[in-house]
Amino acid sequence: MKKLANVDMAALAAATVVIFATAAFGAEPPPVATAPTSVLADRLEVEAFFDGVMAEQLKSYHIPGATVAVVADGELLFAKGYGYADLATHRPVVADRTLFRLASVSKLFTWTAVMQLVEKGKLDLNADVNEYLGDIRIPPAFGKPITLANLMTHTSGFEDMPTGIYVNRAEDLRPLATYLKGYVPARIFPPGEIPAYSNYGTALAGYIVERVAGVPFERYVEENIFEPLRMERSTFREPLPPALEPDVAVGYKFVGGVFEPQNFEWMQQYPAASLSAPATDMAHFMVAHLEGGRYGSSRILGEAAAREMHRRLFTPDPRVNGWAHGFLEMTLNGERVIWHGGDTIHFHTILVLFPEHDVGFFASYNSFDGAFARLDLLYAFADRYFPAARTPAPKPAPGAGRAAARYAGSYIISRRVSTRLLKYLDFLTPPTVKATPDGYLLAPGALARPTSRYLEVEPGTFRRVEADGTLGDKLVFGVDERGRVKCAFFENDPTIALVRVPWYRGASFHRFVLAACLVLFLTAIFTWPVAWLLGRRRERARDPLLARLARFCAWALSFLNVVFVVTVMRFFDPVGILYGLPAALKAAFVVSIVTAVLAVVIVVLAVAAWVKGFWRVPGRVHYTLVAAAAVAFVLWLNYWNLLGFRY
Repeated sequence: MKKLANVDMAALAAATVVIFATAAFGAEPPPVATAPTSVLADRLEVEAFFDGVMAEQLKSYHIPGATVAVVADGELLFAKGYGYADLATHRPVVADRTLFRLASVSKLFTWTAVMQLVEKGKLDLNADVNEYLGDIRIPPAFGKPITLANLMTHTSGFEDMPTGIYVNRAEDLRPLATYLKGYVPARIFPPGEIPAYSNYGTALAGYIVERVAGVPFERYVEENIFEPLRMERSTFREPLPPALEPDVAVGYKFVGGVFEPQNFEWMQQYPAASLSAPATDMAHFMVAHLEGGRYGSSRILGEAAAREMHRRLFTPDPRVNGWAHGFLEMTLNGERVIWHGGDTIHFHTILVLFPEHDVGFFASYNSFDGAFARLDLLYAFADRYFPAARTPAPKPAPGAGRAAARYAGSYIISRRVSTRLLKYLDFLTPPTVKATPDGYLLAPGALARPTSRYLEVEPGTFRRVEADGTLGDKLVFGVDERGRVKCAFFENDPTIALVRVPWYRGASFHRFVLAACLVLFLTAIFTWPVAWLLGRRRERARDPLLARLARFCAWALSFLNVVFVVTVMRFFDPVGILYGLPAALKAAFVVSIVTAVLAVVIVVLAVAAWVKGFWRVPGRVHYTLVAAAAVAFVLWLNYWNLLGFRY
């Protein structure tokens, strides 16, 4: 089993949760075969496999409970709960009863609903979404409208908009239209070009379903998906219906050797993330998708529409996988897989279909590290039932180091915040792309893997070198019309791209600027008081009042800026901020406004120091450098959206 215990957690926050569109319907790959499979014919063998994997995962990843369902040949083959839904009451996980919070797996229901309305002629995937939104308007940009196909393939070009996804109480939930209107994200990429996963985009699609169908979204899904599929214990509703509430699993965080129960996670963007369901209900949904839209005698999609939903709709580059109609594509052991993951903070889920084998499985975990366990489960399942020979990685060719150096540089992740506070994540956790002297490229792994070694196998195409020395999935680089490297795409993660940026936009340069500013601020904080204490008090006492005021203002600015940095480093929690700003950060942002004003004052006083001859020349030079640092720091704050309140 492939271990992901060393996954970069911040990259997951920045990149999480796992999880595009101008190509016409009917693009590759071709319709899939549905011939019966014998791969999973032995139910007891499948149960033994999951029993072994789950026992190890619950222990090694510190997970209280999990639920699993496997379907094959149009039927539920196996479903089982593992561990506990509630440790305090010792309530076990029961596959056909316990509800797990499925997060972004909810999106598959939203896209199924969209396809139902497309099938009925009520929606057009290639129409401007503004035609369906009423009084919510997406501002124009890039000379191209955003379409439903763009939303479905996460190529709308929206910045990420995590603000307001979670609320602390049911009373804080707002009507979907009110939320969508109040949090329209900036458009940072042309639509249909760069993948950048967007919860807001799926919530927008859910609102379109609501408006076109003329009923609330959750009711539409109940009547048109849950009822035909007999998903009697599934719901998008928040709060949960009273009959289901006692059976929802509790989410946990493992801290200091203890499982800490967490509060229910209220989802504002509910078409994108609020589904609660047991494993057996999800098995019905998988069967319907594998059987051409049919479950028993009922249908949720016509066969043509169901097959269409599984076809590729977008790929950013023909060398990598992309998006079907809402499903992600993956190549695993040579098999085409369509799937979707789901991540709240404390629940982590995966739904996987092997269409050519009529096989699918679903799993969900109720603890933070389930994000890594679910991928281990996927790889172990594929290795067990769809094994494939692995290709040994060759040694880099002579001169490979120079060739790889072309792709090294500063990059940002396309799924990013551009206009609000969480842009700061680009500074904290930038992707690293470096060439090594022996010919490898060091770059992020797909699906939040840690930095990995890649070997160039064709011009612009690299393959990850696995721990066992075999070749893994691809990382491919795209170039502009002048042949300059502009972006990189992962073979098995179409939710994001790596976008190359100039050196002055890279995190390394901005870290240097911050360090230089802090050094100068610290010299002002400590050297001036020390000099005063060491006997220059009388000389300083003879300084003009304006000179003393200049020193005091610079000292106060330096002190406040250092306090600001320490406060942000201590209290900036990208997960906690999803619920709101802590009081310490609110106070820090007030300080940032004060120091921005002081920076202007100090620049004026620096000019006065030279004009009026305050202090000796080294003193004036030092003061001028502190003033320059003050201005640079304000520009730095503004660039990272840390100046004032940009929550």
